[in-house]
Amino acid sequence: MRGGGRGRPDLRAEIDQLSEVVTVQRPIVTRPATNHYYFLRGLLRCRPCGELLVPAFSSCGRRLYGCLRPGCPRPWLPAGETEDQVWTRFQLLNESAARDVPPAGRQEALAAVLNEIVVGVPGSELTYDWRD
Repeated sequence: MRGGGRGRPDLRAEIDQLSEVVTVQRPIVTRPATNHYYFLRGLLRCRPCGELLVPAFSSCGRRLYGCLRPGCPRPWLPAGETEDQVWTRFQLLNESAARDVPPAGRQEALAAVLNEIVVGVPGSELTYDWRD
C-alpha cells in the first residue's frame, strides 16, 4: 500500500456499501418467498418491463422484490422499506381502517383498495392505481 501503509480509512465502508448495492441489484435467490413475509406480492409492477415484481430472499437473507426479465434496468427493491412506504401511504389515506389491520392482514387490506403499484427505475418512485 502506498503512503507508508496509510490507506483511506473509509475504503472498507465504501467497499461494503458497493457490495450491498450489487447484492440488491441482482440477488441470488436461496429459497422461495411466502405471503406472510411479502404483503405486496401481486401488487407491484415494473414500470420499464410491465412485469409483476416477484418476492425473493437474497443469498445474505434480505427480503427483496424484483423483476425477473433479463436486462431490466430497475434494481431489486428492499422489501421492508418498500412495504413501509406503501403501508404509510395507506395509513395516511385510510387512518381509521388501517388502525384495525393486524400485520398479517395487510396484504388483504391493500388488495381491497389497490389495483397495482407501478415501480419506476428509482425504487422510491411508486405510482398507486387505487380502486374506485
